[in-house]
Amino acid sequence: MDRQWRPSFSSNPPSPPSPSHHLPSPSLQDQFSRLSLSGSDSASQFPNLPRPNNNDSYHHDLEYQLNRMRQLIFAAANQEVVPAPRNSRATTTATTITVPRTRGFVPSMMSWEEIKGNVLKYATEKEYSLMMINKFELGHMEGLKMVISEIKEGLSLILMNSCGNEFFHKLLDILDHQDIVDILKALVANQHEFLRICLDNIGTRGVQKLLSCLDSDSLEEKAVVMNAIRGSVVALAKNMNGFHVLKALTKVYEITGPILSEVADHCVEIAMDRSGCCVLQNCIQVLSPERDRIIREIIHHALELSESDYGNYVVQYVIGLKDFHITQEVLMALHGYLIRLTKNKFGSHVVEKFFKEGHDEFVEPIISEVFNENDDANFLEILQHPTGNFVAQSALRRTKMMHLNHGVCMGLCMYQRLVERIDANYAFLHSHIHGKRVLSLIRNNRFR
Repeated sequence: MDRQWRPSFSSNPPSPPSPSHHLPSPSLQDQFSRLSLSGSDSASQFPNLPRPNNNDSYHHDLEYQLNRMRQLIFAAANQEVVPAPRNSRATTTATTITVPRTRGFVPSMMSWEEIKGNVLKYATEKEYSLMMINKFELGHMEGLKMVISEIKEGLSLILMNSCGNEFFHKLLDILDHQDIVDILKALVANQHEFLRICLDNIGTRGVQKLLSCLDSDSLEEKAVVMNAIRGSVVALAKNMNGFHVLKALTKVYEITGPILSEVADHCVEIAMDRSGCCVLQNCIQVLSPERDRIIREIIHHALELSESDYGNYVVQYVIGLKDFHITQEVLMALHGYLIRLTKNKFGSHVVEKFFKEGHDEFVEPIISEVFNENDDANFLEILQHPTGNFVAQSALRRTKMMHLNHGVCMGLCMYQRLVERIDANYAFLHSHIHGKRVLSLIRNNRFR
């Protein structure tokens, strides 16, 4: 009995005749037929295919090759090109089909004469921008001056385009320092346009890159940048993209008087902004006459800032400087409003900051005002308040630690008096969602 024919690479299976217009060229069909054979035989015929450790992965790669061949056959039949995938799991030595593209054709390399006059257009298209960078990397630098000249005429177009911004980044790595300075001067020539680029989600990245390329010792470059942002510091500080530009600038140059003066003039406005409060804290770190004026403005508006969702961070930062006289002035500015702040979502953080990092001399007057001995109703209200209970816990921790660390008798007396008053309100605290937190702190004697 004849054995059933099995496919192998030593013999070809008989194939029934089929109409020629349904099949591609014989060479392509032969490739497709060979790839359609069994996995084990394919492995011996195509030794260059990768050999995964498990069979499932191997058959997956084989199926990928079959699908790839089907695409190539379809492309040849329809006069199209199937681009090779960037991250293929397997590679093959099969013949690549090359079919001329009829539309969207980007040559692998163009001469600078062909590019001339179209740099702005090409820089904002991914394929062409990569081609120009490749020409520079290959050493074709004769067109560099032409490229610089043209992009200086349309920096906003390039910097606020995703492809153009990427091209700009790579170009800066190629240019010498004088060319970078020339581009900087062209960029800041129009201050309004420069600000618009700094505030743009894409443009800000290019400006930051440009600033990082400047010479920190060059007074000329520093003057150019400082003049460009003068009058725009508030707009930059109150915008997250602008904040990153200022941050990149401070990595190269120290913040100077004119900028600090502008910050001081708009201190409250900047402090109450999400990114502005960070800028203000950076400005306080700089020792200068303007720093003292900024701190005075913060102290003068301490109550308003303490109740602000972002301004409270600035007040906390000033207290965290641990300067006795500055902290004393802040406390004096808030005197009479501490109970109000204790019950405020943002102000309570400022009161806690006094307990956590203020000097020991300030603890007793704060406790006397917030936990008034003659106002038991207010005391209970604070213990049961969503934010007030955290202030009470901070007061307990600080008075206890004052005694343990420094042997301060007054600290122990204040702590014991607070514990007695809390125990007296046990009936109102043990089952209260916020009050039981304070109660558990003294019951378990845990100070987290």
